[in-house]
Amino acid sequence: MPKLNIIGWREGLLKISLTDLLQEHLSLTLTDAKATVDAVVAGQTVSFILDTEIDATLLRDQLEHIGAIVELEADDEPLRAASQGET
Repeated sequence: MPKLNIIGWREGLLKISLTDLLQEHLSLTLTDAKATVDAVVAGQTVSFILDTEIDATLLRDQLEHIGAIVELEADDEPLRAASQGET
């Protein structure tokens, strides 16, 4: 199963959109999603094990689009999308 790591954020991160995506795709409660966003903004890496690689790739792309820096691991190899302006 793929592992999704949110390892940072770029300037302009859409925190509310990040919270919404976490709730929608990972079934987190509002409290848990907000705590996850706060942890990412504070510089912590947050990891999730996902059901399918298709969902993982889609979620990675959506998270990158709103300003998260995301690393996707499949078969123990990181598959990281290139990002600019990392914080």
